[in-house]
Amino acid sequence: MNQPRKILVFRIGSLGDTLIAIPAIKVLKAQWPNAEFHLLGNASPDGRVMGADIFDGSNFFETYLRYPLLETLPVWKRPLALATLAISIRRMKIDTLAYLAPSVRKGEQIARDLKFFRMAGIQRFLAMEGFGDQQSMGKSLGRLPREAEMILERLKFDGIETVKFNLGDKLHSLNLTEQDFSKVQAWKERLPSESGKSWVGIAPGSNQAATVWPTERYVWVVRELIREFDLWPVVFGGAKDKTVADEMLKEWGRGYNACGALGVRAAAAALEKCRFYLGNDTGTMHLAAAAGIHCVGVFSAHNPVGKWDPLGVGHRILRAEIDCECCGLTVCHERNNECLRMVKEMEVLEACREIYLKGGR
Repeated sequence: MNQPRKILVFRIGSLGDTLIAIPAIKVLKAQWPNAEFHLLGNASPDGRVMGADIFDGSNFFETYLRYPLLETLPVWKRPLALATLAISIRRMKIDTLAYLAPSVRKGEQIARDLKFFRMAGIQRFLAMEGFGDQQSMGKSLGRLPREAEMILERLKFDGIETVKFNLGDKLHSLNLTEQDFSKVQAWKERLPSESGKSWVGIAPGSNQAATVWPTERYVWVVRELIREFDLWPVVFGGAKDKTVADEMLKEWGRGYNACGALGVRAAAAALEKCRFYLGNDTGTMHLAAAAGIHCVGVFSAHNPVGKWDPLGVGHRILRAEIDCECCGLTVCHERNNECLRMVKEMEVLEACREIYLKGGR
């Protein structure tokens, strides 16, 4: 078969979902360095970041397309939205699709997608095989490979070799530029000096309530870290997290509030300056891993063990075992985030100490 000329990468989801696909994207770009790459992600109705926010300026992609959120449209508008997208893809003369869909994609969804992309004029398909059954919510599935590793395994069905890549190297980096770091410097110049103190990145928020460790516990842990190591906390998140971050900084009597103040790539550049990351299982954690720093992640039990662990090596994940593991809930009404409350402050503090004393990063 001829070498691909134009490759459309299909990856839906928000920040973390997109970031963990970077190893597969880099493998594909190494395989076909002369091909054009374009990204098809999903539109966002609530202001969450999408592909262009993550990759613009990184030389990953030529253009960015958005798959419509069909559930937000009237039923009669959905066929028109899909037809409009299919026409746009056909006009681009895309010849190859890299189907980096979530590993939980069901058979009927895959068949539907395949039909759509064929209508859009695409003839060659990658990573369409190797999807497993991960739909057993409500019971333990044991430790799973990371989502990034499952995507890489699917590429092997198409003869694309990936074993030479180590997820502990820079395969998952964002290719940050001087412009990204200059934005951080400009932001920092408007703030009081930290007097050379080491930064620690904190992310106490999340788009899913079922993954949020209690804020007061973060306050206690970071207060102890400040007392022991004289660290300077920098709180990351979206604009909606700004008020909580302000309250935390008031409790600590120091720090920076980066919530909503920096774009995705500038936030990654700021995280790269941190000694380590402490926070929930959220997109910011994956951004910290892409920035090359170690993560102390406080996880709920709503997803299978291992699947959403940050890429790289040397991270510490704190997670409790519970009988309702893999519930898949985004909000835990019945048990009030019991699995998260089982993770105690002292064990999180000990994990932070361990990372700090090993040199961080």
